[in-house]
Amino acid sequence: MLELQLRQQLSNVANRIGRLWMWRRLTWSWLLLSVLLIAVAIAGRPIIPFAGLIFAAGIVATVVWIGSRSRITRKADIARHIEQAFPDLKSRLLAAIEQYPDVETGRLNVLQRQVIAEAIHHARMNDWSDAVPPKQMMRAFVGQTLALASFLAIGMLAMQATSKSATAISKANFA
Repeated sequence: MLELQLRQQLSNVANRIGRLWMWRRLTWSWLLLSVLLIAVAIAGRPIIPFAGLIFAAGIVATVVWIGSRSRITRKADIARHIEQAFPDLKSRLLAAIEQYPDVETGRLNVLQRQVIAEAIHHARMNDWSDAVPPKQMMRAFVGQTLALASFLAIGMLAMQATSKSATAISKANFA
């Protein structure tokens, strides 16, 4: 029971770390796609239709989302992250995650249960999800949203510029 509670507390922090990872990767993906669109527009190459841009953005978002969901963060890494945010844990969390039941009885001994109980008590008294601060989460989310908006805006501008140059070329050929 104690192990399950500890695992749940660690899982909550791992989910926040995963979302932060995803939003940061999406930010870089949108910015890279924006730079590619600018380069293609400057080169004067025809740009794929807007529906194609939306499709490409959807593929990128899906790949990054799957990557964030399948990303496995070790319990020890999560515990270190939490202990950095809450130095008063003094390695109790790392000690707690290293406790395993006795092979013969399948149960934890009294000292093992005490170590885990102290870690759970700390989690209840302090919100471990703050190990990934809400401001950091908000900045990452807003950053990826702005990067996506810039990607879409650049895509629309590049399409307009390409269609205007294509129209001008066709008029010049018929004149």
